[in-house]
Amino acid sequence: MNNRLVELRMNESWSQTKFVENFNNYVKNDSPFKPYDKNGKIKQITYSTVSRWENGSVTIPSIYLDSLADFFGVTVSYLLGLSSRKQMKNRIRDVRIQKRMSQKELANKMQMTQQAVSLYEQGIREPSLEIWQKMGNCLDVSVPYLQGYSFAKCHWCGNEFVLVDKKDRDMYFYCPLLWAITIRFWR
Repeated sequence: MNNRLVELRMNESWSQTKFVENFNNYVKNDSPFKPYDKNGKIKQITYSTVSRWENGSVTIPSIYLDSLADFFGVTVSYLLGLSSRKQMKNRIRDVRIQKRMSQKELANKMQMTQQAVSLYEQGIREPSLEIWQKMGNCLDVSVPYLQGYSFAKCHWCGNEFVLVDKKDRDMYFYCPLLWAITIRFWR
């Protein structure tokens, strides 16, 4: 099965050159998953590297998988073509690390195996709603946040709300709850 790098790049309407530029900037400045070489220097990609990855003549090296998946907001299994369902990258690993908890500790709290937690973090296996809720309780975060949904915070009341898509960021300066109350007041 082929990787989905071409599909993901084309969804953004990027040429290979533009993708290389954007990805290298992301890895250098924003990525929590930086691909390092043997000397501890961040490895950059080139146009020819991307071309070989996309045509399948070279397999994407494992040091790039997490950063590529994070860059596109998908799971590693989707990027590699192992999963047919495109899903956003969850935040299980990020939140667990923030809480200074090992996979084993989370697994023990949730009464499951460490391997199950690892598969959930990688997006290879999708938790049931019951497991999402239990995990949210164990990590003390909301389920939508843990699932990877974007949030915004109202400037007036401090309420957090889920952003359905990127254009919502521009549309809402205030939360929908406060917006509805304001509209009713002015009618």
